[in-house]
Amino acid sequence: DGGAGHDRVLYSKDGGLGNIIVDGTHATEMGSYIVNRTVAKGDIYHEVVKRQDTAVGKRTETLEYRDYELRQVGYGYKSTDQLKSVEEIIGSQFNDNFKGSKFTDIFHGGDGDDLLDGGAGDDRLFGGKGADRLLGDDGNDLLDGGSGDDVLNGGAGDDVYIVRKGGGNDTLYDSKGNDKLAFADANLSELTIERTQEGILVKLNDNSGSINVSNWYIASKLVNYHGHKTDNKIEHLIGKDGTYITSEQIDSLLENKQVGEKITSQQLQELANKNKSQEIS
Repeated sequence: DGGAGHDRVLYSKDGGLGNIIVDGTHATEMGSYIVNRTVAKGDIYHEVVKRQDTAVGKRTETLEYRDYELRQVGYGYKSTDQLKSVEEIIGSQFNDNFKGSKFTDIFHGGDGDDLLDGGAGDDRLFGGKGADRLLGDDGNDLLDGGSGDDVLNGGAGDDVYIVRKGGGNDTLYDSKGNDKLAFADANLSELTIERTQEGILVKLNDNSGSINVSNWYIASKLVNYHGHKTDNKIEHLIGKDGTYITSEQIDSLLENKQVGEKITSQQLQELANKNKSQEIS
């Protein structure tokens, strides 16, 4: 029982073969999970991490980097763990499967090819290493795939996608909400945007990563069960300096371009400079 305060559980990297499955779907209170694992050893650690605040419009998101100072405070979980009042769970080096609750969940996949599903609630999902799948579902979620070629889907709500150099070639899906794609360590002048068949491809000029928003143009062809057109676009693309461009500006520049043609870095920076005096809503 984590009790008061912000508590984290970390599943040891030096355990036996296997992975962990986290299930919060039946939780009746925040921080309650059932964890089934096949690792032979599960140490619990207190963790200190580096923090960096990133402004995303009117919101300030705190990114936590896994630069550990670890102090062992417990040992010896059984194969099935019942966690209570735990705010944060950090996975193993294997392929973990996390399913969140209707409350706010904070999941770190660790190493391996992980599946992190936040469920309802305003979740924080960090993939870590490996080719991960991050699903925000309902709520205003933050998704950070980490390194590896990840798939990110924020679902409904006002979601924030964090990307950085060396993060791999990610695929991003979104459905509705006022969403933001924020670069932690690159300005818009370091990017290009290429038109694809049904979406856009955002590339870093140093070839250290890309983001394929594959359903960008599919939205205008779809109608939801209320009879309204869906919106799969990311409303704001934000550089590390806080400058941004909007989905409308991207559409305007790509309107007459063919598949494979690009918006240049210079064009992106010019638009960003025009938007400097306007705050992101």
